[in-house]
Amino acid sequence: MSGFEIAGITLAVFPIVVRGLTIFVEGVETIKLWRRYRRELADYKRLLETQHIWYLDTLEELLDGIVHSDKELALLVDIPGGPAWQRPEYDERLRARLDHSYEPYMATFLAMLGALECLKKKLGLDSSGKVTWDSTPSLARELKRLKTVLSKNVYAELLAKIDKANKDLREFTHQNRYLEAVRSKRRIGVHRQRIADFKKIRRSARSLHNVVIGRKPWNCGHPHVVNIRLEPQPWDAAGVDGNKLKFRFLLNCMQQAGNVSGTIPAVWKWQEVEIEPAEAASAQDVSSNSTAGSVSMSKGQISPGHNAPCSDIKGSPKSLAADKIKKGVRFAIGSPSSNVPVPVSIATLAAPITDMCSAVHSTPCSIRKCIGFLLDDHASSIAHRHDVFVLGDGESADAQPQSLEKLLASWKQIGRRRPPGTIFFSRRDRLFIAASLVSSVLQLDGSWLKKHWRSCDIFFLPKAGSNPDAVHHPYLSWDVPQKDKHDALTSSDPHPPCAVHLIHDEVFFPLGLTLLELSLGRTWADLEKAEEMDSKETMKNLKTALEYVYDDSGLRYGDVVRRCLFWPIDFREPTLEDDEFQQSVLETIVMPLIEDWKDFDGSLRIR
Repeated sequence: MSGFEIAGITLAVFPIVVRGLTIFVEGVETIKLWRRYRRELADYKRLLETQHIWYLDTLEELLDGIVHSDKELALLVDIPGGPAWQRPEYDERLRARLDHSYEPYMATFLAMLGALECLKKKLGLDSSGKVTWDSTPSLARELKRLKTVLSKNVYAELLAKIDKANKDLREFTHQNRYLEAVRSKRRIGVHRQRIADFKKIRRSARSLHNVVIGRKPWNCGHPHVVNIRLEPQPWDAAGVDGNKLKFRFLLNCMQQAGNVSGTIPAVWKWQEVEIEPAEAASAQDVSSNSTAGSVSMSKGQISPGHNAPCSDIKGSPKSLAADKIKKGVRFAIGSPSSNVPVPVSIATLAAPITDMCSAVHSTPCSIRKCIGFLLDDHASSIAHRHDVFVLGDGESADAQPQSLEKLLASWKQIGRRRPPGTIFFSRRDRLFIAASLVSSVLQLDGSWLKKHWRSCDIFFLPKAGSNPDAVHHPYLSWDVPQKDKHDALTSSDPHPPCAVHLIHDEVFFPLGLTLLELSLGRTWADLEKAEEMDSKETMKNLKTALEYVYDDSGLRYGDVVRRCLFWPIDFREPTLEDDEFQQSVLETIVMPLIEDWKDFDGSLRIR
């Protein structure tokens, strides 16, 4: 039951209790022995009616902006607790308005509802407000009940609870209406910065995809698999700025262990690399930074085991300017002293990478080390340079990558047992993976993320000796040279029941279906079999499964799945290149799951 429904039920109980007290007031006139209670009953009725009006006024203030017309408001007030109170969009808007006050607000609603229900029970009222004992022959028994009802302690306690809850709700409402505008301005600023960050990521990801999958840096003749790691947000708290943006890859190269091809089984060699994108005015400017020599970095940027960025090599315009400053008279300038370049020599000199495989595997190292850069100057006035760092020694991976689809299918066989080497996701893992998937839609659509993707396209790569309880990062895999390895959709894969736009069919419906499978720990095919669903009733089946998602993963997660599957986002021409559409996706799909993960992980500060 949503918080909005609780508010409606509370509104419905008020008139029932008031009606019950009215019946008591009228009833005491007919029984001479009870007439002395009339004044007390009338006072209680008046106090409760006042509380009812205060509650209505608070609700009207709360609902302003949540409902968009007087007709909608009248429907809610006239039929308290009715079907209109169950509309999920109302609860979404209420959550957005109350922000972190939502849970305390709902607890206050429940406290008031509990006091009203207790009062209703003590009065002996049914759900319609009718007194259930009026036909009882034993007046003595009912007189005792009435004395209990009129006990000062009982009534004082219940009315005090209702009064306090009402005052708390009014205070909550006033504060949040004021703070709503403040939060909105702050949120718009943060979201604009995040949209700008995602644009930089998309541009860099597209450029990197052009270079790596375009087969330019692969000349060894062996087949390769390029696995890009998905992250909820691949930047630090300061945002995407310079070399703070990093892409993590796991490169797989199949090499023959023997001299004669095919006589000895192939070995998959993998190596983790990190790629830092940069931009320059032209390809000539980028490549000029690869001149041999030493590098200079700003003070405070050097840390043990971390080499200087490739772009800081001596011979670049920045380092030449620093050399000129060293000669002759120097004058004090307004820049901070922390920006004065400090020369640092490195053993490895940056150069353009012509063969990624040999560059990676012929450079043994146990620390993060720059091995060169990739250059993309394809059909753009801005040349994209990507500095490549190897992360420790490569290893031979005995275990093959496992798709999310196969992992989910295997869980129904092993249950909750965890045989050695089995990848199993905790709730924390699933929230992290979900946050990574939704964020990757804004980061990688149009480049690394395939159209009509499914859970069979998300891979997990186990490492030898890794901690079984460590968070498992999802990857997207691409073959080099490219092969059309994308599995055709089987008959068990549902299609969007009403694909309003192509982007829904290609991107967001697959996202919603994958999130649904991840939440329930089953593939869609297994879910249909287990629940004996009719494969022709796609809409009905999805709605049934969505109810399970709400029960299993909560309201915030379930709302994101619902939006992805049934597409309530209203744009004339939705495209992830449009700022407004990006912001809508960020606010309604991406951030809720990132916050869900951070809430569970305990890393989200109070907003």
